[in-house]
Amino acid sequence: MITLDHQPHCRWCDKKIRKSTDYHRRRTYPSMGAVDVPLYSKADCQRLTNQIVLSLRYRDAPTKWNDETGQSEPTGEPRQVTEFSTWDGKSYEDDLFCSRLCAEFYGRHEAKLSGNLKRGAT
Repeated sequence: MITLDHQPHCRWCDKKIRKSTDYHRRRTYPSMGAVDVPLYSKADCQRLTNQIVLSLRYRDAPTKWNDETGQSEPTGEPRQVTEFSTWDGKSYEDDLFCSRLCAEFYGRHEAKLSGNLKRGAT
C-alpha cells in the first residue's frame, strides 16, 4: 500500500492506479471486519468508519409468499446493505504501475533501450 497526495498513473499504459480499499460485510454473527447493525444507506455505513465509502452491495428487499396470488410480494421493509467498501483517501495499490504485466513491459522496454541485454550485465 502506497500513500500519496495525488492519483498516480501507470508509467506504461497511463491508467489510473487502483485505490487500496477495505471491504466490510454485514453478518449475523461476530467475525473480523463484520458489522452486526442494520445498514440501509451510504450514510449509515459512513457513520461506522472514518474512511470514504466507495461502494455498497444490497440484499433484496424482504418478500412474503401470497397464497391467493401464488407470488412473492414485498413486505414494505427497505433493502439492507450487505457489503460496503471504504478508502482512506490517500492509499493506492502501487505508485508506479497498474499491474505486473505493465511493470514487465516497462522493464523489457527499458532494457532494450539501454542496449545492455547480455545476461548478468550491469
